Amino acid sequence: TGTQALNRANNLRTLTQSLRMGAERGINGTVSNGVGVMKDTGKSSYDEVAKKLENGLVQLGSLPTQKTVYGKPFPLVIKPREETCNFFQLQEYVREKHSEIQAAAAEYGVV
Repeated sequence: TGTQALNRANNLRTLTQSLRMGAERGINGTVSNGVGVMKDTGKSSYDEVAKKLENGLVQLGSLPTQKTVYGKPFPLVIKPREETCNFFQLQEYVREKHSEIQAAAAEYGVV
């Protein structure tokens, strides 16, 4: 419906703004000449922002190309706990965890 489309557009705009703010701030708020400074700094750790994304359906994950930037994984990866998870379950997860996903995107740069 029109209302659902408007809600999706507003949610996307809000998420885009959060990502832009995170990129402008850089990882952990560090900015150099307007560009976020990113470097591989070794071992990463998850904070409470990332841990709030986990539940019975979704867990934190990793990628072979993932870097550690200022002690945090970049990008922050979440993945289904089970391969039997379907699109509708993940869609509901995103609805329920919308604000937590935005906070994680602002903190980690990307989810």
